[in-house]
Amino acid sequence: MMAFEQPVDAGADVRRWTSGALTWACCNSGKPGRPSGSQAWVVHASAAWSRDHLEADAREVARLLLAEFSAALATPLPEPACLLAHRWRHARVEQPLGLPCLMDEDTSAGACGDWCIAPRAEAAYESGRALAHSLLSMIGLSAPLLRR
Repeated sequence: MMAFEQPVDAGADVRRWTSGALTWACCNSGKPGRPSGSQAWVVHASAAWSRDHLEADAREVARLLLAEFSAALATPLPEPACLLAHRWRHARVEQPLGLPCLMDEDTSAGACGDWCIAPRAEAAYESGRALAHSLLSMIGLSAPLLRR
């Protein structure tokens, strides 16, 4: 995470990359209801970049990610007011299952998560929803459609 007193123009509040060191960045302070002031960004590194830097010091990783974010935006960034890194060793599935969930009707047990669909929070939600629908259909119920 990196916070800046001066706004950073990334072109959008959320950015995704399909190659390079970064895969995703989100302006947390741009979310509805957040106080105005400094601008906070959460940046995710690619699995390959993370593997290459897994044992590096967290402060060094944060500095490297700041440089990668600047390079990905093709613009110099202001000095951050806050710069932190956390290494989630097992947070990103590299090869999803390819099914929305797993269900064993004999035991009425199932499994779901982002690892089924894609390495994103919304994929975990969709997977959980799919499992809920499967369980409900086993007992003859249906879930209401979600309004979007």
